[in-house]
Amino acid sequence: MGNLSTKTKEFIEKERRREPFQSLTKEEKEIWFLQHTGTTNDAHIDYKEDIQIPARDGYMLNATIIYPNAETKRPTLLWFTGSLFLTSNYEHIENKLREIAITCNMTVIAVSYRMEPFPTPLNDCIDAIEWAHTNAELFHSLPDEMVVCGDGFGASLVASIEQQIQHTHDFIKAICLFYPAVDPFLLTDSKRAYGEGFLLETEWLQAFYTQMTEHREPNATIAPLHGLDFSNHCPTFIMKAEFDPLRDEAILYEHKLENAGVKVLRKTEENTIHGFFAVGGLNEKQTTQIIHDIDHFLKSL
Repeated sequence: MGNLSTKTKEFIEKERRREPFQSLTKEEKEIWFLQHTGTTNDAHIDYKEDIQIPARDGYMLNATIIYPNAETKRPTLLWFTGSLFLTSNYEHIENKLREIAITCNMTVIAVSYRMEPFPTPLNDCIDAIEWAHTNAELFHSLPDEMVVCGDGFGASLVASIEQQIQHTHDFIKAICLFYPAVDPFLLTDSKRAYGEGFLLETEWLQAFYTQMTEHREPNATIAPLHGLDFSNHCPTFIMKAEFDPLRDEAILYEHKLENAGVKVLRKTEENTIHGFFAVGGLNEKQTTQIIHDIDHFLKSL
C-alpha cells in the first residue's frame, strides 16, 4: 500500500472484514462513523446550539451552530458532510468543526441534508445557505461574508451549487472541497489503482449514484466537471487524498477552474485515503495543518 502509515494499513485491513457499505442501513452507516470519531476536542467555544432550518418543501433540516466567542461578528462557514458517501450526519466531524471555528474565527453551521435522489440534496443545501444569509444576525455573523465547504458527497454538492448560484449569491466568498466526486462515472487512473481496498470503493460509489439519479450521461448537476460557466465562480480550496479513487477527477476539476480564471488553492495530502479528515486518529497532524491552510487561504482573499 505504498507509504500509508501502519495505523492506516491496519485500519484498512480491519475494514475489509466488515459488510460492504451498500449493505448497511442508514442507522448502521451513522454508527460506523460515530465509532471512528476519535478523541473529543476540549477547545473552548462560547456557543453551540442545535437548530432546525426549513427547506422549501417544509421539511426541517437538522443543523448545529458553533462559534468561538460572542465578542465580535464574524464570517459564516457552512459545512455539508458526506465522507464515503454514507451519511450527512455531522456528529462524527464536530471535533474538526470546533477546530475550524476557533482557528479561522468563524461561525460554523453544520447542516444535515437529505441523502435522497436529486435534486433534493441540492435544494436542501441551497435552502440552508439562503437561510444562513438571511438570519446571520441571529448568530453573530456577517451576512455578506460566507464560505461554503463540504467533504465527500457534500463537496460534490457544493461544487454543483456554486455553478448554479454563482451569479445570484455573491455573498459566498469562497468554497472548500474535500475529496469531491466531480464526475462519478468517469473511469480514471486513480479509480483503477485505488477503487478497491482503500476504504472508498468504486463499486459502492457507482451504486450510490445509481440510487441518487437516473442520469448516466455527463451533466453539471451530477458531475460538476462538465459545467460550462465559471465566469463568476468564487475562489476555491480543493483538498485531495493521495490514495483516493476520486483524486484524478478532482485534479481535472482544478485545471478546469484555473483555465477559467478561478483562483484555486489545491492540495494533495500524501499517504492518506478518502475520508481521513473525518475518521479520527488516522492523520491528525495533517488534519490540523489543513485547518490552518484553510485559514491562510481565506485570509488571502
